[in-house]
This record gives sequence, structure tokens and C-alpha cells, in this order.
Amino acid sequence: MDITFNDKGVPLLFAGKTAFGNTTGGPIQEGKDIRKIAVQTTDTKSDRNFTEAAGVRLLSWGSNNDFPQWADKIITSTGVLNTGLKFIRNLTLGQGIYACRITGYDDKGNEMLEPHPDKGINDLLSSRRIRRYMERTLRDYLKFGSGTVQFLPNEDGSKIVGLNPLNAYFWRLSERDKNGNEKCVISGKWPEYPGTGDFTKLDVVQEYDPETDLDIRRFEGKQKESTVMVVRDSWSNKDAVG
Repeated sequence: MDITFNDKGVPLLFAGKTAFGNTTGGPIQEGKDIRKIAVQTTDTKSDRNFTEAAGVRLLSWGSNNDFPQWADKIITSTGVLNTGLKFIRNLTLGQGIYACRITGYDDKGNEMLEPHPDKGINDLLSSRRIRRYMERTLRDYLKFGSGTVQFLPNEDGSKIVGLNPLNAYFWRLSERDKNGNEKCVISGKWPEYPGTGDFTKLDVVQEYDPETDLDIRRFEGKQKESTVMVVRDSWSNKDAVG
């Protein structure tokens, strides 16, 4: 925003991309550095989309960093919207998912499937743990456009043994660094800023190639650390927003 001052430092005109205005009257506080006050106010507004917490620069989810709370209040109070979203979730869940292999295609181009022979995979997909993960992640995805799940590794980090869906009320994402890496900060304090000891900070698995990302973490000796996978609504072009 551009601000025009008189020779005493009093702002006279301001112009921005979406607004233009002028001032009337005079300053009521003598001895104040008017120019400095105006510039500081403008600088603060320019960073309104970010929050500093947990030692990282976080994206504010909504203008007051409370989009999930705000949206959930509207959804809950609107009967047809609440019922409709719940129906879509239940329809998407259906009878769950099952592992299979594509063995070929029929004359009409339809896939020919056979059950996957791995008992461990089949037991996992039919477990209540997967059902809970799908239900809660879908809930946040349909309501807010993003859901997250925490990957819990075993003791030596050789495989994932637990999935913990995170409530959208309680997580926020960091700004991506130059390599596309993100952090997920989990706290029961959101949308207020969490203090020391009131948050957990986890790495976000890169969605472009999660398998390779996990392999790199294993190479770096981080396989025992918990990570977070984000399920985003790709309809929006604002991919960096949580």
C-alpha cells in the first residue's frame, strides 16, 4: 500500500490494489511519530495470512486461523447441509475397501480383478482401525477440504503399525520451504497460539511421491519418527493452503 504524507508526517492519501482513501482533520496526539505508526500498521496487515508458532511460519487457516471452527458451526446449524455431507461420507465409505490385483481386461475394457493373497494386507483393510481412519479423514475432507492422518511406526521403524486421524480443529500447516517440505503443528490451543509444551510438531509426507519421501527418511535415519499425510481437496488451486 502506498501512503502520501505531508511535511509533518501526517498521512493524507493511501492507495492499494483494492482500496483508495484520504484522511480528514489533524492528529490528536502531539509529539508522536505519525509516519512510523502508519508504516508499522501496514506491515502488520501484510502478514495477516501467516502465524508464527512452534518455531515455524504457519499458514493461517482462514482470516482468524479458525476456519474449521467457523465452518463446522455453519454446517452443524444447517440441517440439510449437515445431513447431506454425512450422507456423502457414508456413501463414499460404503462397505469399505479391499485389496485386489488387476489380472487383465475383458472385451469391453473392464478390469478383471482377483483378491490379493497377502493376509496381512487384507486383515488391515478389514480392521476397525482402517474404518476409523477413513470415516474421520473423510469427515474433515468433506467439511473443510483437507484431512490428515498420522503414521505411527513400530519400534524399529521398519513398518507403519498405526493410523491416527487428526481432528482438523487441532492442526495447522507450515509454509513450504524451497524443497516443498511442510510441518504439521498439532495443538488443542488452536485457533489461539500454543505456548511452549502445548504443541507437537511433525513432518508432513510429500504427497507428490510419498513412497520416495519415506525412503529418504529411512536413509536419513528418521524412520522411527511419526509423520503426517495430508488428504487435500485438489479442486482448489491454492495448494499451499491447509
